[in-house]
Amino acid sequence: MGGGGNKGARSPHIAKISLESAQRLKLVDVICEGVKDLTHPMSGKDIYLNGTPLQNADGSYNFEGVEIHVLPGTADQEYLPGFETSDTVINVGAEVKYSNPIVRQVIDPNVDRIRVTIGFQALESIRDNGDTEETAVDMEVRAVNQEKNITKSQSVRIVGRTNSTYHRDVILEDLPPTPFTLSVVRHTPDAKESNLRNKSFWTSYVESIDAKLNYPHSVVVGLKIDSAQFGGNVPRRTYRSHWTVVEIPENYNPQTREYSGIWNGRFKRAWTDNPAWIYRDLVVNDRYGLGRYRKDIQVDKWALYAIAQYCDELVDDGNGKQEPRFTCNCYITSPRDAYDVLSDLASCFRGIAFYDGLQFVATQDRARDPVAHYGNNNVIDGLFEYSGTSYKDIITACIVKFSDKDNSYLSDSVQYQDDASIERFGYNVKTLTAFGCTSRGQAQRVARWVVETAIRERESVSFSVGREGIKHLPYDIIRVADNDYAGAQIAARIVKASGNQITLDRAIDKSAKTLRYLDAQGREQTRKISAVKQAVITVDAPANIPKNTPVIITGEVEARLFRAIGIKENDDGSYTISAVSHDAQKEAVTDKGATRVQAPVITRHSKPQVYAPQINTSGDKLLLKWDVIGNTDLRYEIKIYRNSELYQTHYTDTPLLALYDLPLGDYRAEIRAIDTFGGISDPIERVWQLSYDITNLRAIPKVFAIELNWSVPENIINDAWIEIWSHTSNDISAASRLARLPYPASQYTMSNLRIEESYYFWARMVDKKGNIGNWSGEIKGQPSQDPAPILEQINGQITQSVLHQDLVDQLNNIEAVVTPPMAGDAINYAGDNTVFAGVWSLSSAIQAGDLAQAEKTDLVLSQVNDAKAAIQQTSKTVVDLKKGTSALYTLAAIATDGEGKPVIGGITVGVDGKTASSEILLQADKLMLWSGDKKPMFAIVNGKTAINGDLIADGTILGQHIKANQTLSAPNISGGQLDIGGGRGRFRVENDGHVSITSSGRSGLTITNESIEVRDDNGVLRVKIGKL
Repeated sequence: MGGGGNKGARSPHIAKISLESAQRLKLVDVICEGVKDLTHPMSGKDIYLNGTPLQNADGSYNFEGVEIHVLPGTADQEYLPGFETSDTVINVGAEVKYSNPIVRQVIDPNVDRIRVTIGFQALESIRDNGDTEETAVDMEVRAVNQEKNITKSQSVRIVGRTNSTYHRDVILEDLPPTPFTLSVVRHTPDAKESNLRNKSFWTSYVESIDAKLNYPHSVVVGLKIDSAQFGGNVPRRTYRSHWTVVEIPENYNPQTREYSGIWNGRFKRAWTDNPAWIYRDLVVNDRYGLGRYRKDIQVDKWALYAIAQYCDELVDDGNGKQEPRFTCNCYITSPRDAYDVLSDLASCFRGIAFYDGLQFVATQDRARDPVAHYGNNNVIDGLFEYSGTSYKDIITACIVKFSDKDNSYLSDSVQYQDDASIERFGYNVKTLTAFGCTSRGQAQRVARWVVETAIRERESVSFSVGREGIKHLPYDIIRVADNDYAGAQIAARIVKASGNQITLDRAIDKSAKTLRYLDAQGREQTRKISAVKQAVITVDAPANIPKNTPVIITGEVEARLFRAIGIKENDDGSYTISAVSHDAQKEAVTDKGATRVQAPVITRHSKPQVYAPQINTSGDKLLLKWDVIGNTDLRYEIKIYRNSELYQTHYTDTPLLALYDLPLGDYRAEIRAIDTFGGISDPIERVWQLSYDITNLRAIPKVFAIELNWSVPENIINDAWIEIWSHTSNDISAASRLARLPYPASQYTMSNLRIEESYYFWARMVDKKGNIGNWSGEIKGQPSQDPAPILEQINGQITQSVLHQDLVDQLNNIEAVVTPPMAGDAINYAGDNTVFAGVWSLSSAIQAGDLAQAEKTDLVLSQVNDAKAAIQQTSKTVVDLKKGTSALYTLAAIATDGEGKPVIGGITVGVDGKTASSEILLQADKLMLWSGDKKPMFAIVNGKTAINGDLIADGTILGQHIKANQTLSAPNISGGQLDIGGGRGRFRVENDGHVSITSSGRSGLTITNESIEVRDDNGVLRVKIGKL
């Protein structure tokens, strides 16, 4: 019974893994030309395979079975042991299908053999019963000559099982003449079901040349690697060591970067990363440098010696440590123009490279003494021509790419920007790659140097001179004394120099303090001036200056420094010098983090001044104008910022600028004046907003109406309209346009509403060009709920109605009725002249033309002396084809009080066909309604209404219908929305938790549950705290 459910069950058979492969890779990498630094031997710690070091710092290995062989780069070095062939690996990586052989061409005639690697991701067959068995694949490797004949073929059959990658090598020798075709063919049909895994691939092939190569003058690394550790692939190799040695000064220690004693001009060979000596090596080396083409080529080694010392000076690296100012670690892997390569190397030390006709020279941009003086007295025609850099060309941010030595030399970048300059000139970014830079700190200094140079050295000058133009070189510092620019006599010549007294060719200012001149060796000398008398000055030390020597006199006004960038020989034998302004501070600011100091006064000319910027709109343009003090020979630069970003830059010769087709946004204009001497005024600013946003939309309750008010933008530059949209629910997609009003309308009233109606409103602006502003926030409005004005209006309507007048007439005319005959008196009435009582009835009917009228009146009257009481009831119908139809019923009562004054009460019920209205009017001092158990339910006494709360069902008076002009008190108030401020949204608490407090319309303080905002008088947001 039952039982035996698992009897006879079997486990699937899984064949053993019988196929495993391993390839021994032999890799030869030529690292560089020249001899390697033998003082820094190479180890596994300097070799990285796929980014992982072969050997760790503690001596342990990350990869097993790796052989390393290094050739140091000497001329007579041995060949690499175990590398008797030169192998070139060609990757293929293509799937080989049954009907699609893969073909490659071999063209190298020196190839002695081919090693083809075929591979499989897996080899196994899964049967229907779950067994996993071995399988087999037949393939063939062929060499086919140019005549399409198979000259060499080798078949391969792979039998077994593997569930991972498997490789098999096939070697072909006795190859046909090149070029020939190499093909891999699959003879086994491709698997059609997923239970057979036998995809085949041609992974790669190796072209082998039999040779024992020693690679003279080249640093070579040979590796033997088990490819199984890299998934059968060739790993990416990276080497880190001290490579090519170059010539360096004998007194220089490249490890400590120290220079001992005085250099005798002789060299030794060692490794260095100082870019000055690498530069020299590329110039003079006769294997890979310019010396290969000119054996006698020379380089100014003394200038390089000074540059090299400057490179080795220690500066902060930005991380609390110090590092050399400049280093160079680079590979030059492809032929390039010699000038480009040398310029790249010179850029490592902020320099340039050029040939002066005798030798190669390298010079650099750095602070140093000027080597030439130029003034109006030694330039042709005494003229200096100045130009400035356009603001859009002033670099205010720089991104520098470099190879990060602290991150396996992977490419990285740093950025430096000067925020104050960005505010003034705009965000003008330059991206560059720092040649040979592997230090983050050095890359940061490169970026800052570029920016500091751009913002500090914005002016250029050009002038022509005689043979003085060949006394200095590009990048040399020169001093320019331009009397016209300075507005003072600062350039002069020596007439006579005797001891401490010097006579000049012109009178100078008494404020002169310093005399500068160049001595016979071209060095700048200075003397302090102790006395000035016209053209005669007294200096603090004797100065034997030859006659006619140009000198520079400074005091209140300083001469300017420039850096020569070009010297051009003219056809007439003169030379034109081009130079850019030079700021000696930028080196200390960039390299040592020094603080900028105030620049010296360079001109007496007062800066231009601009003030009182104004804006006006005129048609489709916005006019920006300003005033200027004094000099009117000015140019103006106007930078327009939109939404805090530079939008436009304009130049004009008049203090007026028209701006067309400005898009909506927040604007700021920055205006500067520039005089003919290059003086620039302090900027003035004007802010404005071009917006189509409707603000401060508010709904004010009116009697049977809703009044809408809003604020419109101050400035628009197109014909525009305000659109008001509304809907009964808070759904703008369902809203319809209520009104379209011309700008600058700011009020609209929605009339003829019922007291219980309410609407949501939205507003926006549109213009004739199709621009559409943002929707305002929604606002809910409804007619006034205050009974006082409603009753006042109703009262006015009542007093003007026909029904009311009829009621008044009835009441007023009771006493004037004709007394009818009374019961109890045969002649007139019952009683005497002072006491009587009686009843009276009158009926009438009239029909005449278009008029038909019927009326019945009943009167009950009693009187004793002056005390009276009467009741009159009237029913009246009128049909008048000209004036309309009406039906009226009135009941009036009158009685006199103790003083004989009448007390009147009455009721009128009527309809008026002309106005299509019906009314019930009551005149009484008290109106009361009683319940069945004689409890007062409702009462009006002396104009005040009372409702018995015990007789009112819960919820029959809704909170939305309650309006009080007095204080409301309750232990707990719950509801949807609180609005204090007459619908203007000054203080609002909404049912979604949103709270807002606003001090005024466009400007002032706004506090919400998420942020605090402060806006200026123009509505421009100045401060925002909270959720941004």
